[in-house]
Amino acid sequence: MINVFGRPYSDNGQAPLDGERFVTERVDPAFKNEIDSSKQRIEDVKKKGRMPTWKLFAGTVFFPIFAYLYTRIMDATNSLNIFAGFSTMPLITVASLVCLVISMGTLVIYRRMYKKMLASPELAEANARLASLDKNSEIMLGLPQEYEKVDVLSFEYVEKDGKVRIKDTQPYRYLNSEMKLYKNGDMLCLADIERVYSFPIADIKKYVLKKRKTIISGWNKETPYNEGRYIQYRLSKNDSGSINSKFCAMRCADSFGEYEVFFPVYELEAFKAIADAPTEKE
Repeated sequence: MINVFGRPYSDNGQAPLDGERFVTERVDPAFKNEIDSSKQRIEDVKKKGRMPTWKLFAGTVFFPIFAYLYTRIMDATNSLNIFAGFSTMPLITVASLVCLVISMGTLVIYRRMYKKMLASPELAEANARLASLDKNSEIMLGLPQEYEKVDVLSFEYVEKDGKVRIKDTQPYRYLNSEMKLYKNGDMLCLADIERVYSFPIADIKKYVLKKRKTIISGWNKETPYNEGRYIQYRLSKNDSGSINSKFCAMRCADSFGEYEVFFPVYELEAFKAIADAPTEKE
């Protein structure tokens, strides 16, 4: 089965999505160049304010060393108090504390740099520019004035021996992107800043609620993930800011074959408001 927002893995991440045949509208090439430039500016600002990966790894790698040394100290002293190790294993105790300070210090510096980057005027300016382009793209793509903002999941994959395996090179399994959901005649439409995907409502056969939770990148809603209507979904956040959530598949079929669209479970109501197909559990 084809996933509309899946794409073969590539080094530059620019391989076309497998659902290109569902694209019914696109912005013109010149406008797309403006969008790409604006997105690159945002990435450059984020990269500038982010701790280099090698430094983050070099710092946090000391924590498992601390854990190993702490275990030895507990075994030797029969005590949970790490300072008890000074009487029997002073060098190992000192080494374990140094590892703890380095690893915790690295995380503190990382968080401070990340918060400073998010609050920077450069990022605010870059985001404002992209938001302005987004509004202009709505006119160019012919979007209605009223639509629902929904999260849609995409991913990269590799194919081996006829089997598709998701390429999860990030601290999440699916990229969680905000799209605009609306109805246009007998079509369910999903639009991003560059294009519109249109799906005949008659071809939407069912929604499948996946059994297990997965890890999706970030949170796009104004309401926090653990407040308001989102409480019922028992979402959680990990240290990298990724969200643990159940997700659904919108299953479709036409003369060309079967295809699907993934989205977090908290968006099911919005999709069913346009295409009220049956919902099944995996």
